[in-house]
Amino acid sequence: MKKDYIDVWVMPVHSGNNLLPSYNQIADKVSKQFGRRVQFKIIPWNKALKMLFTAFKMENPPDVMQVGSTWIKTFSHMGYLDRVPVGFDYPKPIADWIYQNCLDKGDRIAVPWISEASMITARKDILDKHDIDRHELHSLNGFLNTCDRLHHLYKYSDDAIYPFIFSLRPEPGRLHYLIPFLWTFGWKFKSFSDKEPMFKLEDLQAPFDYIKDLFTVSHIDKETVTLNPYVLNQQLYLTNKFVFSSGHWWKVVLQTLDKNHDKPSLEAIPVPAGKAGQTPWGGGSMLCVSSLSHYKTEAWTIVQHMISDDFMLKRVETGGDVPAFETSFWDKYSDIPQIMLLLDQLKKANCYPIDPLWSSYETIIVQGLINLLWHYIYDERPLDGLYDSIITPMNKKIAELNSLAWESGLDE
Repeated sequence: MKKDYIDVWVMPVHSGNNLLPSYNQIADKVSKQFGRRVQFKIIPWNKALKMLFTAFKMENPPDVMQVGSTWIKTFSHMGYLDRVPVGFDYPKPIADWIYQNCLDKGDRIAVPWISEASMITARKDILDKHDIDRHELHSLNGFLNTCDRLHHLYKYSDDAIYPFIFSLRPEPGRLHYLIPFLWTFGWKFKSFSDKEPMFKLEDLQAPFDYIKDLFTVSHIDKETVTLNPYVLNQQLYLTNKFVFSSGHWWKVVLQTLDKNHDKPSLEAIPVPAGKAGQTPWGGGSMLCVSSLSHYKTEAWTIVQHMISDDFMLKRVETGGDVPAFETSFWDKYSDIPQIMLLLDQLKKANCYPIDPLWSSYETIIVQGLINLLWHYIYDERPLDGLYDSIITPMNKKIAELNSLAWESGLDE
């Protein structure tokens, strides 16, 4: 049944639902322009993909939707996305990988919106207290030695800390922060149709040895690494329990931009670089219009409002997410080193393979790699044995999924 209103689905910003007033302003403007009600609905990130698929299956999807960058190809392959209209103008993406995620067979199917690159969030106040040279943190050895030093500084203190924390929960988001350690040792994604296994033992030995060393010098217990990443990051923000965390840097942005916060306690630093250099993971979300929408003109007008300079400034200053395209935000804060570092990392970033089955591949990969890490670090089992029992079956699942994709035409 045709809806008599325009439905917009977005995910929440990190600071909650503080953007609702800005969304409501857009809704009011478009409602007055077209004489039709606009409804914004905020849906949780961890349920968004399933909710969107269900809505399309029921032939009742939102008209406008925020879509994760790795979902775009899947939605386009299913025929769910309207093509960006000829003449619809949006600012230049800040990196080519963002632009490529908005295309399908040369057609524009999405509009860049929010971008993210994997970095390490650090306790600036603790680093400053001990005069930690930030340049030392840019190399693998320097970062490892700093973690070791920090542990010994607090070893006999009542305020003992874990220098480095990383959640070993097998959730897709964990891969964002794990994969740069593989890249920096020279590993690269192969084509899923390649007959060679995606992960060889020699690919994993050096990066996993390094990660194990990080856990060892940081003395992280089993109970801590099984906590939800959100809980771990909250402890980083609010306590002196951790110094470095592989987690989103939105809180760094909010502290950096807060004029009343003259001494930020946090800062973002790049993932340390190894022999292959430093390459962050890059991702984010785009804005799309449903191919089933009865109000496409109105829907693309809403998208235009949602990428406007004024709205994007409010979004960053409210939630800490940064734009995926060139906009006044980057000019306004060009004199702030942390903001320019984020921009640099986004430009350097590499994204996952653009594949309609990526979400399925990602689930297989993160479960295998995290499972391997857990047993390698805490059970001290040899890596070659773990490879045979965990990674070999994982590689087989990847090959089987690719075979299924080939048979069904999903690899086209």
